[in-house]
Amino acid sequence: MGQPRGTLTFPRWSMQLRCTCAHLEESSAKACKLSSALAAKAYSAAGQAVSALHVMAILQVHQAKTLKQLHQGSSDPRLMQELRTVANFALWAIKVMAQSLGQVMSTMVFQERHLWLILVQMSDAD
Repeated sequence: MGQPRGTLTFPRWSMQLRCTCAHLEESSAKACKLSSALAAKAYSAAGQAVSALHVMAILQVHQAKTLKQLHQGSSDPRLMQELRTVANFALWAIKVMAQSLGQVMSTMVFQERHLWLILVQMSDAD
């Protein structure tokens, strides 16, 4: 019921780009390899962003436990230092997540333009 193998659908253009390896010319094969590499780069950056988000969740749990200890009247000065350290790690994770998502977006924009140029070349050939 799905799309034929090797078919990419672009909702913006409602077109299909068929990249079946059996019928590709050399330039088309290079174009598909570049598209694949761009998708892999975006996937990797998205995975890094998800990892940073997971770190944020763990840090927030740790921070909540430490704040609970402070609220219960603990006077241990190491707790404040621990809160500062957790806050620094949280800021670092946010920075990594923002950079990774920026890389995902820029890679996807580049890939979209690349595929648009392929579609234009294919329509000129037809």
